[in-house]
Amino acid sequence: MQVEAGALVRQTTERYGDRAALTSQARSMSFAELNQAANRVGSALLQLGARRGDRVGVLAYNTPEVVEAWFGFEKHNLVRAVLHSHFPMDAHAASSTRSRRRRWSSTPASPSRSRPSAGS
Repeated sequence: MQVEAGALVRQTTERYGDRAALTSQARSMSFAELNQAANRVGSALLQLGARRGDRVGVLAYNTPEVVEAWFGFEKHNLVRAVLHSHFPMDAHAASSTRSRRRRWSSTPASPSRSRPSAGS
């Protein structure tokens, strides 16, 4: 059985809307709030010119916002291309070329982590 991640958020929201979906040190988010945030992310990307089926790269630390983005991509038929913050930038550039990524998203360095130096 194949299940789409975007549909899971919607279905889970219908069933457990007020229950906690994500919890971090900074906040907690219900399934309904996650669903709304995912809709905002996906809709915003489409308004900015992304088209269904476009590959979108996300370079970020593991945060609730990354989960919002991932589900937003899924709900709006955007292909998520995962980039890992611990990889060097030349690896990301090569990955971007291979996957023909059309959009990028990133977050600033986490306050609990230091930014890598140019030689890292």
